[in-house]
Amino acid sequence: MHDKKAYIRGVELKLAEKQETLRFVKRKIKLATKSGRIHASDQLLKAEHQADSCAVALREQLDQLESIDDQSWQRLRFQVDTAWDDFSQSIKKIVARFP
Repeated sequence: MHDKKAYIRGVELKLAEKQETLRFVKRKIKLATKSGRIHASDQLLKAEHQADSCAVALREQLDQLESIDDQSWQRLRFQVDTAWDDFSQSIKKIVARFP
């Protein structure tokens, strides 16, 4: 039980950090767009939407993990790890497009 709680807490902390990064980059993009330094491209908007969708999927996986019994949580852990990887990669794409 302790392992499951520690795992969930670790993922939640990483999720919060990445979401803060995403909010920061979105603010930079919004300011740069308003000032005319950049034009928001469809690719950038899609990347933002993908990151938001991945965050929601990850949160859903964590909620499911919290409610599963302690005997079975390791099976779901793979899905959470995959959701984390997807979210992390989507943030990296946005940051790479708008450093």
